[in-house]
Amino acid sequence: MWEPTVVNLAHAYRKLKIYHEAISCYERALMLSNRSLSTYAGLAYTYHLQIFTVAFKKLLESMVANLFLLGRLCRITSLLPLHIITRHCGRSQMISFVPKC
Repeated sequence: MWEPTVVNLAHAYRKLKIYHEAISCYERALMLSNRSLSTYAGLAYTYHLQIFTVAFKKLLESMVANLFLLGRLCRITSLLPLHIITRHCGRSQMISFVPKC
């Protein structure tokens, strides 16, 4: 009797991106009635969104770190005399290696 209400609450939490609460509600709904395929689908989808969100945040953090390092590389290479860069990279490699800042 209460299972649809708990599932609706889980949907609301999922749409608000409060995934841990949504998962808890889906599991509670499954304890009330384990025959609802839509509840299993909602639970699976919420786990998928939670994993995707965590992976996406890690990817963004990695991209920010790489941009920071690229900025540092730009600053360092712009301060080095050109003959030091060409001696270590070669003229043709230096042109493709040194980023334009």
